[in-house]
Amino acid sequence: MALLSGRRARRIQYLGGCVAIACLSVWGAHGAESKPEPTEPKLLSVFPSAGQRGTKVQVEVRGHLLDGVRTIAGLPARLLRVEKSGDSVPTVYLAVLEIDLQSGVQAGVHELRLAGSRGVSDALRFRVVDEPLTVEKADAHPQAINIGAFVTGKLEKSGETDCYSFQAKEGQELSFEVVQAENFDPRLALFRPGASWLTPGRPLRVLFEEERSSDLMPIRPRRFYRVSQSGEYLLEISSLFGKGSADSTYQLQIASGQMDDGMRDDASETTWRERSFRRKLGADWAEIVRSRAVNESAPAGSITRSTEQEPNDSATQANKISLPALIEGTIERPGDVDSFRFRVEAGQKLAFEIETPRTPPPHFNPRICVIDSEGREVFSNVHKRISLFNNNAEQEIYLKAVEPKAIHTFETAGEYVLQIRDITSRYGNRAYAYRLLVRVQIPHAGEVSSPDIDRINLVRGKAKKVTLTALHEEGFSGDVVFWFTDLPPGVTAYPTGQLIEEHAPKDAPENADAVLPKPFGTTIVLAAGPDAELSPRSSMVRLYCRPIVNGVSGANLLVREVPFMVVEEVRK
Repeated sequence: MALLSGRRARRIQYLGGCVAIACLSVWGAHGAESKPEPTEPKLLSVFPSAGQRGTKVQVEVRGHLLDGVRTIAGLPARLLRVEKSGDSVPTVYLAVLEIDLQSGVQAGVHELRLAGSRGVSDALRFRVVDEPLTVEKADAHPQAINIGAFVTGKLEKSGETDCYSFQAKEGQELSFEVVQAENFDPRLALFRPGASWLTPGRPLRVLFEEERSSDLMPIRPRRFYRVSQSGEYLLEISSLFGKGSADSTYQLQIASGQMDDGMRDDASETTWRERSFRRKLGADWAEIVRSRAVNESAPAGSITRSTEQEPNDSATQANKISLPALIEGTIERPGDVDSFRFRVEAGQKLAFEIETPRTPPPHFNPRICVIDSEGREVFSNVHKRISLFNNNAEQEIYLKAVEPKAIHTFETAGEYVLQIRDITSRYGNRAYAYRLLVRVQIPHAGEVSSPDIDRINLVRGKAKKVTLTALHEEGFSGDVVFWFTDLPPGVTAYPTGQLIEEHAPKDAPENADAVLPKPFGTTIVLAAGPDAELSPRSSMVRLYCRPIVNGVSGANLLVREVPFMVVEEVRK
């Protein structure tokens, strides 16, 4: 390629400088503007973010509008002091707490909230463990730890790495997992002393078993290693993109042998989760769903358990199953397809729900489809969207996601084949396990979501809207009503309206009814009278819903418990 002439090169350099100056000018006009002050307490981080049961631990909580904090909710703790942290805008406060874990506190993840004259804050996760706990020391690099330890640390600066050393024996099997990371994407690396030819002054990087067998970026910072030689090893944790800040905290566990999944469980979750690849599908799932319905229809019959048997890649090799069925199988290799043959009656309505207990999306993306006797696809769990912008000004359809559930009404009786595979057909191993439930459809009220009910701070003398959306599952055609209980005196709830929404305009009509439930929206206005008492501390109100069909009511369903306070308006 010929070199540019001096004049042309200088012109390009000049234009590049102009672009750079323009970008800096835009940043100076917009990027440097200070953020508006928040209107209610907002927590940024807690450190240490874990404590050992049977001890007292002092922690620092960073957040906005914490100057009026008086009480702590979620854990037995007392407030030691609150002070400003630096000169940032909006103002960041540092609240120092002493948490008492000596008695009556269960191991697991707990919600930690602060409350005061400004209201109740959002929640941070604080983990209580039984294992020996190590808190990262900023001046120790590497920091010595023992196998079986639980570590809590922080990446305070961009590009920072934390390093821990431990002793291991040849043949020992070790598991490493970042069970929680806040405000950064964690990356783990393992080293042992012993320089390589290219890097004589640095330790030698060794590969985890997952790195040896896959080129996919892991969805969870969890690794397994079989020690090849005895000695000292170094475990490094860093940010995948070099991010670091005073709020970038992590929790790291090192265990001997294969680690179970118990540590990744978050705080007690009472919210109904139906459209998730991690929900537990069992023989009792249909009865659990039935509790959210109105009509007391007859039970669908006992569930037949089936385990896939190879070879079953093609329709002619399909395993035969009887409905309703709970199928367990594995996509063991790239290109593997599991096929199952079943019979239906005309007009039969079935639901197909899939769980990925070991490897959820985006690694294992299970595609389920049903084909008829002529090999034509009847439906699938693939959610498709219409592309609004393309070069040809033509309607193009693209894959958005695979859904954990699909429904279908079979118009024609006969035999059909259900097939499961990874949507790419490029991946598969023993971790690509699935559990698939095929059952009769049960019209019911599904998941309820809202951006407004993490907590509610209601200003005395004013009102606040709470918008709720419930999913209509499996042909549910009734109404869903909502209400609050345990509201304090002087606070009233008013339902203001309901709206049935169809599928989004960008959803492709093909297959949409199979994978997408219809959302049902409602709004509740909470109003605090001018004489309502201010809340000395946060309390829990309960949000319930009830499905109603043709004037017949279903059971009262607890949506969730919500921290609630009545506060005074802040005068500026």
